[in-house]
Amino acid sequence: MPKETDRLKLPLPLGNENVTRESINRIFEMIDAGVATRESILIPAESDLNSYITEGEYYCPANATVETLLNSPTGEAFHLTVKPHAGVLQTLTTFQPGNLEVFQRNYYFGWGPWKKVPTRDELEEMLPEADENALEIVNTAVSPIIKTSSANLVKNSAANLGLSLWANVGSYLPWDYLVGSKVLNYFRASTAVASGQSAILESQNIVVSPGTYRLQAAYYSQSMTTGNMRLDVLNASTDGLIFSLPANLNSAWHRKSEILTVPAGVFTVKLRLVVDGPVTNTTKAISRIKLSEGSADVPYSAEADDLALYEIASKPKPKTWGAL
Repeated sequence: MPKETDRLKLPLPLGNENVTRESINRIFEMIDAGVATRESILIPAESDLNSYITEGEYYCPANATVETLLNSPTGEAFHLTVKPHAGVLQTLTTFQPGNLEVFQRNYYFGWGPWKKVPTRDELEEMLPEADENALEIVNTAVSPIIKTSSANLVKNSAANLGLSLWANVGSYLPWDYLVGSKVLNYFRASTAVASGQSAILESQNIVVSPGTYRLQAAYYSQSMTTGNMRLDVLNASTDGLIFSLPANLNSAWHRKSEILTVPAGVFTVKLRLVVDGPVTNTTKAISRIKLSEGSADVPYSAEADDLALYEIASKPKPKTWGAL
């Protein structure tokens, strides 16, 4: 048996040899002994760690030898493990008990950079700083919400009261409302709108002061590829357009939010929900409308809905006359 395996040096029978039970048993014993006592392979001086892509355990026991190696992340003696995945993973561990360092890198059609694996002590040092940074980020994000008055001035802002306190306008195509699964109720223009036509729904007048405001709304325009849908802010006294917030075309529910300026001399505004044709017979919807004072982009809220509910409930009931 002149041939042997590369790793465990097991004898390989030739084609003209007879294999006995004793020889097979001996091979199995050698396999058992070889696996149990498999040793790491020494990395010699001037080696290139880039060439170590065969699965196995390797080591370099002297700092002086490590200094001669190519592509080593350290100058200290180390142990190297090579494991396969889609490519190869190298894990290198240095030898000092009091200053253990671990480095890893991947090979896949080329080597990636060595990455140092943080130790427990390093993680414990990093966590307080990470907590502090996270707290600063949260405070920065939340500060405009908790420091700014951002009450919603729009009554019945998400169609939770049907079309109450809103009105369809003149000869324009009408809006209605519907119960939805993601934004509760919503205002809806569900009919086709031809070119040159519009569907318009108008709010009650809203008391404001000249200055900066934030307007936001949630829109649904799936399958709407022509025409436009928007939320207009008008001077209630003149019907003059102050600002317009358009929806994205052909999009599922999405939120739009922008800053507007109420001009000097304007003290009442009203909102218009507008769809301009041509638009096919597809659902066009608006909900979660919010007009709030200031520029802070804060989440939707419905403070004025409570006032609207009170106004509806407190309206005088028509008298009914019973039989005399």
